[in-house]
Formats: sequence, C-alpha cells, structure tokens
Amino acid sequence: MTQSRKDALQELLEHVEAGTASGKFGSMSAYWCADMQVDAMRAYSGSLDAAHDMHEVVLPGWAPIMVKSLTTNGWHAAVRFPHHDGFETWSCDDKSPNCPARAWLIAIIKALIAEADASTAAETIAASSATHADALRRLGDE
Repeated sequence: MTQSRKDALQELLEHVEAGTASGKFGSMSAYWCADMQVDAMRAYSGSLDAAHDMHEVVLPGWAPIMVKSLTTNGWHAAVRFPHHDGFETWSCDDKSPNCPARAWLIAIIKALIAEADASTAAETIAASSATHADALRRLGDE
C-alpha cells in the first residue's frame, strides 16, 4: 500500500528532527519532484538557499521567522501564514546548533503536515455537509 503524503511527511519529520534523515528524502518521490528532494536534502545539510527555495515553492506567501536561542544554543524557526492568527508552526533544532536551515526545514515540513490535516478536515466537512443536504432533500421529497 502506498503511504499517504501526510504519513510520508510525518516519517520524514521524525528523521529530520532526530538527525537521521540522510538518504530518507527519496521517500517523498511520490509527492516531491527531484529538485524539491534535493532542496530538502541540501537544507537538511545546512543550505539556507535551499531552505528558502523550498519554502518559496511549497509555501508561497508564508513568512519565515528565524531566531537563535540563547538558552539552548539551537535555532527556532517558524513559518507563518499571513493574516491568519494562530496558523504557524514552530520548530527548534538543538541537535545542530549551527544549522538554521535544518530548523527552517522542520518548520516547513510541520506546516505541510498542518495543511494536510486542514485539507482532510475540509474534505470531511464537505462530505458531511453533502450527506446532510442529501438527507434534507430526501425529507422534502417525502
């Protein structure tokens, strides 16, 4: 059985957060083109340019935020959807304190997972509404 996009993202997130993602980006081949997989791999390895390029492609219009932690020596990153209070993802990468690109990659992946959750919820609501409308129609026909 093919892994869902959300499941593949969650698995990749676990590896990126654990620092064990080398060689794992191919698992996204069903969902990301080769260039996107390379950008993710390069961001994981420290390329801010790759993290930026990936961000622009998969989260257009979202704002990145980067903050160096003074207490953990790690990087905190967020991606925020403008004009939508509360829809942002934060990540912290203390395992690679000199790698803000990896923290940014984690935030991107978390945002993509949140989008997958939101689209699943929207589909569920739409299906429920259609079922409800159909039931009302049938009641009107009786």
